[in-house]
Amino acid sequence: MLYLVFGRTEVIDNTLNPDFVRKYIMDYFFEEKQNLRFDLAHIKQVSDFSISVHKVQRDDASSQLLQRQREKGPEVELTGGTEGWGPTDKH
Repeated sequence: MLYLVFGRTEVIDNTLNPDFVRKYIMDYFFEEKQNLRFDLAHIKQVSDFSISVHKVQRDDASSQLLQRQREKGPEVELTGGTEGWGPTDKH
């Protein structure tokens, strides 16, 4: 499946509860299935000479996100739990 980059958020330093400044608004089409993909990376400096990178990826249809928003309120939580998340070691 081909994805286009819609935007990138800022880098958040060392926090378990990130406060993202940048928000994105997209058009929603009821007649179409709109697939979305979220790529996240956790980069940690292990020593002066090495870093550890853990990447996760999540695919969702926009309709699934809207359904969760109706159930949970205005903030859609993308980081809760591990369901649907996994490492993306494809290089």
